[in-house]
Amino acid sequence: MAPLTLTFGVEFELVLAYHQSQLDLHPSAFVKTISDDERSRMLIGTRTGATFYAGRNYGYDSFGVRSHGVDAGARAAGRHYRPLRTEPLDLAGRLLRPVVLGVNVNADPCGYVKDRYVNWSVTNDASLRGLKRADLLRAMADRIQPGEEENWDSYGLEIPSRVFRLHETDIWEPEIAAVLSALKGDADSLHGTVVDDRCGMHVHVGAVGGCDLAPLQHLAYTLAAHERFVNEMHSEHRKGNSHAAMTEVVSNVEAFIPEGDRRSLDDAHPTVPGGEIGAGDNGGDHGGDHGGDHGGDLDAGNGGGNGGDHSGDTGNDVGQDDAFIVAQMEAMLAQARCLIFAPHQTVRGLAKTMCPFGKSHIVNFAYLLREVDDLRTLEFRQHDGCLDFPTVRWWVLFVTGLVRLAERCAASSALCPPVGVSPSLEALWEAMDFPHEGRAFYRNRMASW
Repeated sequence: MAPLTLTFGVEFELVLAYHQSQLDLHPSAFVKTISDDERSRMLIGTRTGATFYAGRNYGYDSFGVRSHGVDAGARAAGRHYRPLRTEPLDLAGRLLRPVVLGVNVNADPCGYVKDRYVNWSVTNDASLRGLKRADLLRAMADRIQPGEEENWDSYGLEIPSRVFRLHETDIWEPEIAAVLSALKGDADSLHGTVVDDRCGMHVHVGAVGGCDLAPLQHLAYTLAAHERFVNEMHSEHRKGNSHAAMTEVVSNVEAFIPEGDRRSLDDAHPTVPGGEIGAGDNGGDHGGDHGGDHGGDLDAGNGGGNGGDHSGDTGNDVGQDDAFIVAQMEAMLAQARCLIFAPHQTVRGLAKTMCPFGKSHIVNFAYLLREVDDLRTLEFRQHDGCLDFPTVRWWVLFVTGLVRLAERCAASSALCPPVGVSPSLEALWEAMDFPHEGRAFYRNRMASW
């Protein structure tokens, strides 16, 4: 059977910086001096003045706007100004319209879902505040003119792309590159963009015709086996960790590791010689029908296996801590096979196994449960905020390559890695047939850290 046509979209989280003249407001409308106490009570509002994200007030770091349209609480406190609402969103929309076919501007963060990603969107991100004054001045130093420092402001945004077909590179590559260029501007622009540790870049991957269970199972297993190695492709604050660690992204292997063995997940980096961990030999042969629920039987075995093979040479013997990590990885993979390929497994069950804490995991399987078929996606959430097109391109090709690999594994009833074979990043790239230019790109990226 021919592979499904993969589709994808990208969500960019960023902070838009701008001179006040770029907003559709009179200069006298801006309120620039706001106490920290007052900022802590200000909520980002919708077009109508209502608020959302109830109970999740992240504070406010942008200009206020003099207005009679403030809530009762603000009036009672003697405040006659409101937060910015759609004004920065409208600016972003104006920047994008010359380079894309359609842009929706909506302060409701769910508005672009209703659009089904037909167009690019600009929306609030209530968890992403504007920049502190010193950070803003430093980030925009190349374009803020002397004497204009107090007239620059910033605002956090989320910009989801429209849906693209992966094979149509002649369409999506220049379009995404043009969007990023328009948002960044140049030294002569009265706007610019900033991404910092609070920002992420999320890639949603879907398939025309839907997502079958078997490829999803193989993707889940491949992710579990290689998560710690894929972590090395990312900056420190975007490496998957346990839910208890409260990092930006949560590991997908939570369900496979006993609570008492958490340090094998939280503390371990590839310290075994050669950076490889043995999967062990649990004797499970994969078989069955891939047309729907998985009918095969993967025996978790005795969890001990052959102890794994260690390749490479760092000149150091494997210590007790490394042996502990190896043993826990073997046990984790055995448990992963048992749960992921459980008899009568369903997409809903798999999503709950891979994302026990909701959508905040490295790969979010929860959106596979959306009621509308063309909104069902796998969301790869791990990447840090990014406005560099080559970096965006290679990450899109990597995550879609993982999905393609899972399709091939499902078709051939082969696990990646096979039972008893040590997982590694280089082996994963080889199995994916990831372009050598992409491998070189990530080797250089990792070396820079």
